[in-house]
Amino acid sequence: MAARMPARRGEVCYRPIRWDDIEDIVTSFDLTWGTPGKAADTVLSRLTSRRFVLHYLAASTWVTVATLHGRFMGVVVGRVPGDPLLFEGAAGELRAVDDQLQASEAGRVALRDMRYWIDVEHRLEVQAHVETGHAEVELFIVDAASRGHGVGRELWRRVMAHFADRELLGSFLHTDSSCDVGFYDAHGLVRAVTRRSDEHPEDLDRISEPLEDLFIYVASPRVMARQLSPERRGALGASTDADAAASGDGDRGAR
Repeated sequence: MAARMPARRGEVCYRPIRWDDIEDIVTSFDLTWGTPGKAADTVLSRLTSRRFVLHYLAASTWVTVATLHGRFMGVVVGRVPGDPLLFEGAAGELRAVDDQLQASEAGRVALRDMRYWIDVEHRLEVQAHVETGHAEVELFIVDAASRGHGVGRELWRRVMAHFADRELLGSFLHTDSSCDVGFYDAHGLVRAVTRRSDEHPEDLDRISEPLEDLFIYVASPRVMARQLSPERRGALGASTDADAAASGDGDRGAR
């Protein structure tokens, strides 16, 4: 199992998440996917970003945060079926955010859109046959200011190594056309499902804006095992060929 103790790679510190990291994660999420604009829109954007982050953390069983001199650099959120949840209180926090969103018309529309997106993603999981026996990368964000420090590569290595140490059929993640999906192609993942926005005009009967093109990427046990040490790969009987992990500093996020 991947180490849970804080560790350093150069000047960057990689450690387990703390509850007080959530504000930094929400800020990074909002800068990546939020909606800039008027003050009222900014408040709603941050609230919806908080809702997304809490949704992912409520399901999480393993999270690593990267910091540099105490500054947030990135996060990867993992879920292994059957493992204990990290934040039992996240579900209550999520309900509180939902109550805040329900208090305004704009908030109710945003909540409806988020729930529709999540429902679509669940249907895609069934289509990709990953709803059981697979771990999930719930969230993967590399802060824009951290590019060039190898944060994306190291966060990715750690979550894949954590999954590889388990008896799993594989792992998967959701991403979309707003993200650098080439990172996953380069690391050997397979695009298992593609949902093109222009092929689903019915979305606009249910939500206020069209969804992005949505994808599910799947990592096989062999692909995950590439991120283990050679000794650990040998112990697991995994491939020890020259499949080097691809270069690149990581996606700006996976949702």
